[in-house]
Amino acid sequence: MNPLNPWAIAIGVLAIGIPTALHFLTKPKPTAIPISTISFLYELIQQRRSKSKLRDILVLLLRSIAIALIALAIARPRLSAPPIISPNPDTKTARVIILDQSQSMAAGQGTSRPWERAQAASLRYLSYSDDMQSGVIFAGAKARSVYERLSNNFESLAEAIKKAKPKPENANVADAIERAGQLLESVPEGVAREVVIVSDFQRNDWGALSLEALPADTKLVVEQASLSEKDNIAIVSAKPENRVTVKQPGTIQVEIANYTTQERNVKCRVIIEKSTFSAQALVPAQGTSVLNINASFDEPGWRTGYVSLDGNLDVQPLDDSYPIAFEVSPSPKVLIVTRQSVEKRDSSSYFLQQALSASLDKATINPVRSDKVLDSDWNEADLIVLSHPGQLPRSHTEKLAAAIRRGRGLLLLMSEPADGANHSSLAEMWGQSYQSPVQWTNESRGEARRGLFVAKVQTRQLPFQVFGDSIYGGLANVKLGGGLPTVATREGLKGAVSAELSDGSAWLTMTDCEAGKVAVMNCDLQKSNLVQEGIFVPIIAEISKMLLDRDRVELSICGLPIVRTMPIATSASEPFQVRAIDSLSPSIQDQGKFEFSTTKRSVVWTWPESIGPGLYEVLQNDAPVFAVATTVPASESDLTLLDENGMKLQLEGSKQRIGIRNTKQSLDEQIDTWWTWLALACTGIMLLEVLILLWFRT
Repeated sequence: MNPLNPWAIAIGVLAIGIPTALHFLTKPKPTAIPISTISFLYELIQQRRSKSKLRDILVLLLRSIAIALIALAIARPRLSAPPIISPNPDTKTARVIILDQSQSMAAGQGTSRPWERAQAASLRYLSYSDDMQSGVIFAGAKARSVYERLSNNFESLAEAIKKAKPKPENANVADAIERAGQLLESVPEGVAREVVIVSDFQRNDWGALSLEALPADTKLVVEQASLSEKDNIAIVSAKPENRVTVKQPGTIQVEIANYTTQERNVKCRVIIEKSTFSAQALVPAQGTSVLNINASFDEPGWRTGYVSLDGNLDVQPLDDSYPIAFEVSPSPKVLIVTRQSVEKRDSSSYFLQQALSASLDKATINPVRSDKVLDSDWNEADLIVLSHPGQLPRSHTEKLAAAIRRGRGLLLLMSEPADGANHSSLAEMWGQSYQSPVQWTNESRGEARRGLFVAKVQTRQLPFQVFGDSIYGGLANVKLGGGLPTVATREGLKGAVSAELSDGSAWLTMTDCEAGKVAVMNCDLQKSNLVQEGIFVPIIAEISKMLLDRDRVELSICGLPIVRTMPIATSASEPFQVRAIDSLSPSIQDQGKFEFSTTKRSVVWTWPESIGPGLYEVLQNDAPVFAVATTVPASESDLTLLDENGMKLQLEGSKQRIGIRNTKQSLDEQIDTWWTWLALACTGIMLLEVLILLWFRT
């Protein structure tokens, strides 16, 4: 027990004896009265004396208990430990309040939302005191502090909390803690450092909470504004499965998550401009389901729309609708750069052209001699193939490197040392954006690289995933020759090697390079029998599909910077305009910057922060050239929270003093609950004394 006024207990102990003392001090002395005979009174006197003693004992006991209860009520005891941080400190204090502003705080309805309780809890810690300075940090996708330093302008800080609203973002906890540590760093010695975190403590955001950025002597209070109802069904992803080609059947994949304890039958509707598609699925409890919605489009260009759940009423309505934007592309254009004649039927370039023609329906295959490639060839190609091109001049490698950065696909046949030199030049230009899993050595071993076979295949990864273990049967009779020896670069990049040869060198690698993707096949098709096997065309089909069907719909998460490369046809000299496509999308305050990138040879759009979920288009000369859909982070749909035990485990080992409480109970209630019950008990004792006196009187 931790009394707020311990002196009252000492006074109460002394006062308990007062009723007994008064009783004996005021007790009348007996007076002798002569009576002729008392035999008939003796029995009556004995009876009344025993009743009086019992009455006096009960009354004295009740009065002593009443005094003890009054003393305890004045002492204001509390059974829990005193709060680590008091709303009204009596010493010099520097206090930082971190208020979670993520989307999960908006779950629920009306005043039952965690946000309203978190606001009220935060305001309690803004004490109007000359001895305290405070700071307020809103924890969203990035930490936003009201002032750059601690302040005693409590009215302004309180007004900022009152006006704030939850944002459709996740909570960057590490950034908020680091910002709090920076505010407390300049606090002089002798001033108490305090941090108050007010949040629902959603597990996805706060599961990795660390306090290392705070000074060791900081006192910390965790205020949990939890939501009792956590059931939610959400759309967590919506995008085309592959490249969407004009007048070709396509698939839009919609992933739905069920964060309830029962399986649900969910109806989904996709509205893309004037086209409407529908589907439904049974989503398991605490699981996900992917709906495949078939769609086709007759004209190329950008398409925008919304995926929504029909009749879904839960605590988080914002994730029942998901904006989607994607490009419908014309039939792909493939550029084969080579020194060989594609008319020669035993050349690698001929084999590749035939395999690509069989794999890509309605694709335009354009073989060009490496010394006659035009700038427009690099710019217009969706897929670029290098097959015996010889060593490319730097002007060509610069254009090729820029095309891959912009999102094109590259298939490089590593057949001879010149191909290794081309790869090294490209890797140097790409820098850190390209991490090759192996190093290709520019030395030929002649006959040593003949008769090789495929020894190991990553059957669970693309492009071999579609074949499974049957790929070994398809490659059983394949003998490969040519190519270059390889040396592994880093152990962490080993997964990018899709297949290995019998001499330990890499046969196929798949590596991302900014928006594009690079595939390297290490062999010379003219020195191999691969083209004679039935597995050759399916492998080339899967590789080209990967290079063309890379993830064209990049996630644009609310609150995070967006960097996108504009189409090569746009002009750097003409102004760009960004606007919301519909009334559901928040209007734009800052459309960001459009700057020409020399490495990509195109205009790059940088949008510092999207303010909410919606659809936006980029225009030049009043014509749309690009579109983007901004979405709420999928992690905010899972409303599973860290409970008190989970938070204690998470904060175990921290140097700071930590207290954990729930905002449903105010600090005043925690302190003063018991004195009211003690006062009521004292009143009950007094009533009981009156009843006893009345009973003995009768």
